[in-house]
Formats: sequence, C-alpha cells, structure tokens
Amino acid sequence: MDRIFYQFPIGSNFTVTAGPRVRQDDMLAVWPSQYPADTILDFFTYAGAPGTYTSALGAGAGIWWNRGWFQRSALAT
Repeated sequence: MDRIFYQFPIGSNFTVTAGPRVRQDDMLAVWPSQYPADTILDFFTYAGAPGTYTSALGAGAGIWWNRGWFQRSALAT
C-alpha cells in the first residue's frame, strides 16, 4: 500500500487531510502550477519542481480553505 490517509470536509469551505502515510501534494488546496504537464513547459510543473513539492511519504495533517477561486492551505508533515 502506497498511501494511507483520510480526507473529509468540514462545512462547505474547509477540507481536512490526515494520515500515517500521506504525501505533501495530497494536502494542497491547489495544484502548484498553471502549466499542463504535457507541454514543453514541463519544467515549471509539479514534476519540474521536485525540491518544492516532494513525493516523500510520512505522517502528516493539513487543512485547506476554498472560497471560489481563492484558496489557502496549511499543513504539517
């Protein structure tokens, strides 16, 4: 099993993610790039920025707030 985490909404604007094997990108409110991964601009996408958004697994928890186009995340790993 690769990842084990639980994700659930709190009201209509908040989402909580927590688990013993969760990745950082599982807890983000937004995808970290405006560029699709299948273009020549792949350098700027998630896969092109491994130091910023790693694939490391571990225990963690996060909460995100989503209000239309405005989104914020807070997480601890």
